[in-house]
Amino acid sequence: MSLGVRYERFGEPFNTLLTPAFTGLFNVDPVTLTGPFSQPNQVEPDKNNFAPTFGIAYAPSFTEGIRGFIFGERKSVIRLGYNIGYDSFFNNIASNAVASSPNTIVTTNTSTLTTANPRGLANFSSKFPTTAAALVPTSAQTLIAPNLRNPYYQRWSLGIQRELPFQLVMDISYVGSKGTHLYINEDYNPLVRPELRITPAGYPNCNPGTNNCSVSCRHAVSLDWSL
Repeated sequence: MSLGVRYERFGEPFNTLLTPAFTGLFNVDPVTLTGPFSQPNQVEPDKNNFAPTFGIAYAPSFTEGIRGFIFGERKSVIRLGYNIGYDSFFNNIASNAVASSPNTIVTTNTSTLTTANPRGLANFSSKFPTTAAALVPTSAQTLIAPNLRNPYYQRWSLGIQRELPFQLVMDISYVGSKGTHLYINEDYNPLVRPELRITPAGYPNCNPGTNNCSVSCRHAVSLDWSL
């Protein structure tokens, strides 16, 4: 039998950004358009990543009866194992937050083609802004869930090996794994079907036809097994 435990602490590298966490578009001042969405924050630390490991191997010894026929005298071994492991944050999560509002202000200029201007706008580089655009709640955001956790996997196995005549070995095993808190980008501001869109009176910036919030969170799960 073997027992063990591992502790893994990866840190929160995206907390080097000024505003890595998505706090929601709430409590926004309707006049100044400022609110918590633009204020400095941090993703909560994940400090409880303990990963136990357990394994056992048993070689039965029977010389008579049905058990002797099945297992033999030290000719079989039964193995059982289970462990948990954690994964680190991958770079794309931080990269998306770096390029997202309010950490980066992006201005889009679209060149249009017409018969008179088949090559698009002339002197397109002159259209580039010389000052950053104002930060507003409707700016696109691809930030991080404030309670993001490291994904972890569970692996388990049960197997039996039996020595056979002519130097052959029979091996039957069941193995499985389950991933939890796997990363996924969720749309926090899904588009509303045109026939269901309602713009509240007094809120001209509320556009149900605009999709501008994507958040890295931990809601995906995987499950695999084989025999």
